[in-house]
Amino acid sequence: MALAVGVVVRYRKAVTYGVHALLAALETAGVEHELRLGTTPEETAEHITAGQADRVLVLWSFYSPDAEAMAAELATVRSLSGGRGLHIAGGVHATAEPQQVIDAGWDLAAIGEGESTIVSLVRRSSGTSRTLTRSCRCRARRGGTPSPRSSRWRP
Repeated sequence: MALAVGVVVRYRKAVTYGVHALLAALETAGVEHELRLGTTPEETAEHITAGQADRVLVLWSFYSPDAEAMAAELATVRSLSGGRGLHIAGGVHATAEPQQVIDAGWDLAAIGEGESTIVSLVRRSSGTSRTLTRSCRCRARRGGTPSPRSSRWRP
């Protein structure tokens, strides 16, 4: 049986501490999800398309000096995965420059500490909620985030 939510992390050596804290928060909260770590844009896209979950959250974390390179990777991943998944940027740059992150192509910019934000997003994605960002500190792309019923959520 497929889980409702898949979490794919663009896993980079430069930002492992924050990612590990997020993953520990998900485990501690007992939130059911399918987890995959992508170490390259190609592997990340493959995980997005190969996952068995109904909905996919794609997590990105980066520092400001890496923002331009990560935006280029995001474009590659979106292209290779057929646009599937809700891409969420977190970390220092997303907190400091959330609108720049949205303008660069991410669906959501997670602001501040990510542990409670990711737990909330995964929980809300597992249900039928139409508003993913209501209970977390995120900035959404103009027009809001895709509904869990939209094509971005489904294979």
